[in-house]
Amino acid sequence: MAAAGYIHVPSWGFVDPGNPVYGSQLYAVRDFTDAGTAKHLADNAGYLAAIRLAQERPQCDFRPDWTMGVDMRLSHLSPLHHMVVFLCVAARHEAQMGHPDEALDRLSMALRVAGDVGDDCLLCRMSRNNQEKMVVQTLEAVLNESDPGAEALVKFATDLERSCRERPRLAAAVRASRAGVSYTLTELLSGERSTASLTDGSACKAPGLSERVWCLSGRTSGEVRLYTRYMDDAADAAESPYPECLDAIKELDVRMERTFVAAPDAHVLVRQLMGSGSLFGDRSVLLATAESDASADARLKTAWLALGCRLHKQKTGRWPESLADLPAAIPGHFRELPRDPFSGRDFVYRRTSAGCLIYSVGRNRQEDGGVAWDSKTFAGDLPFELND
Repeated sequence: MAAAGYIHVPSWGFVDPGNPVYGSQLYAVRDFTDAGTAKHLADNAGYLAAIRLAQERPQCDFRPDWTMGVDMRLSHLSPLHHMVVFLCVAARHEAQMGHPDEALDRLSMALRVAGDVGDDCLLCRMSRNNQEKMVVQTLEAVLNESDPGAEALVKFATDLERSCRERPRLAAAVRASRAGVSYTLTELLSGERSTASLTDGSACKAPGLSERVWCLSGRTSGEVRLYTRYMDDAADAAESPYPECLDAIKELDVRMERTFVAAPDAHVLVRQLMGSGSLFGDRSVLLATAESDASADARLKTAWLALGCRLHKQKTGRWPESLADLPAAIPGHFRELPRDPFSGRDFVYRRTSAGCLIYSVGRNRQEDGGVAWDSKTFAGDLPFELND
C-alpha cells in the first residue's frame, strides 16, 4: 500500500469486473445480488480490506504541489473514482442481501474517499462533487430497499454532518488552479518551458494550454495578467457562502465577457482557460464548478436530513410533519438545520402518499415540485425521496 495518502489504494488492487456498473445504473432498480456482481465483490475482497485498513491509519498528505505548474498527472483521480464506484456497488449488494447496516458502512467508506479527492484544482473539486453525488444517490436507493438499524443510521448521519460542516469553500480550489496555471504561463512566456512539455501525449496534463492556443495568444504578458486578475477576483468571490458565491462568479464572468466583446480578436488564451462555450455551454469552467459544488453540498445536506427523517420514523412510527420536528425527536442532532445553498432558505420538505420528500430548488433556483433536475430543459430540483 502506498505510504502517501491514507485512503490511497493502488489501482492494481482493483479487479476489473469486465463490465463495470457506472452512471445511473448504480441507483436504478436492479438486482445487485446476481452471480456476476457477487463474483466481482468476492474477487475484490482484498481490495475492500485494503481500503478499510488505509482509512484506519493516521492522515497524511498525498496531494500534488500545484505551485509547481500544471504539468502534473492527477493520477489519484481515476483510482479514487473506481474506489467509490466499487463501494457503492458493494452497498447496493449488501442492502439487497439483507445487510443494511453493512451497506451504510460501505457508503461511509465511500464518503471518506470522496472527501479525500482534494481541493488541489477545479478539476479535483469537480471530481469530488461527482463522487459525493454518487454516494448520496446510492444512499437513497439503499434506504428505500432496506431498513438499517438506528445505530447505523446515527453513525452515518454523524459522518454526513461532519462532511457538510468541514466541506471547504471553493476558494481553495480556485487559488490552487490559479497558482499552477500562472506558474506554467510565466515559464512559457520566459522560454523556460516549451509547449511540448504540455502536449507530449503521456497524460492529460494541461487542458486548454495546447501549443495551438499558446501561439494564437501572441504570447503576451498581458494575457497572463488578465487571467491572473480574473482568478484572483474569482478566489475572492469563492470565499463567500452559497448562494452569494454563485452570484459573484456570474457577475465576474459577465464583466469578462464585456472585455471579450470589446476586443473580439484578443484574449484567445484567457477565453480558452475560462472554458466558456466549450464543455459547459455558455458557462465558464469556474461557474460550472461552482454550480456542481453547490449541487453536491445540497445533496449531502438533503441526505443528512433524510437520515433524520428515517430515524424519526423509527422512533415515533411516523414521518415528521416538518423538518423542525427533527431536533426534538433526535437529541444531539439537527440543533441547527442546514440551508439550501441555491436559495439560502430552508430545504423544501413535504409528506407524500408513500413517505416524504426533501429537496433543494437547484440551479434554476425555482420551485419545480421536487421533480428531478433535467439539464436539457434547465429545470427541476435536487430531490431525496423516502418511501415506506
